[in-house]
Amino acid sequence: MANKVPWYTIINWRAIAGAAAIFGLLIGLGAVFLLPQITRTAKLEKYKGESTGNIISVEQKITTRQGHDGNKVVVDRYVVQFTYSVNGKQYEATNSIRGTHKNTYYLNKVAKSNYEMPVLIRYDVENPSRSLIVLEK
Repeated sequence: MANKVPWYTIINWRAIAGAAAIFGLLIGLGAVFLLPQITRTAKLEKYKGESTGNIISVEQKITTRQGHDGNKVVVDRYVVQFTYSVNGKQYEATNSIRGTHKNTYYLNKVAKSNYEMPVLIRYDVENPSRSLIVLEK
């Protein structure tokens, strides 16, 4: 009778565990970067109420990144504080917005108007204090 080797000793479990760890890490990093935008888009679709508002302040959250041509200072996101009214009641809210080219262009345009340019606000009809600022598409 020949010696039979159990099947589970043939598999390289260490390599499988390493690949699974790397795959999990990549999925986790993807979720960290994509989840805020996915959540924001879902809320915009859910928030049915619309109002116009005014931006009070815009704060840049800056990071330094290493590029192939040296360090770059990049605006990761903006923290935008704004006011709006619903049925005569005044609300104030803050949103964190990604520092994309489109968002930067729009916020610079609003800043050039000394924050007097009205902006579109979408809010939750059941709870108007929950809101999002809508940037130009």
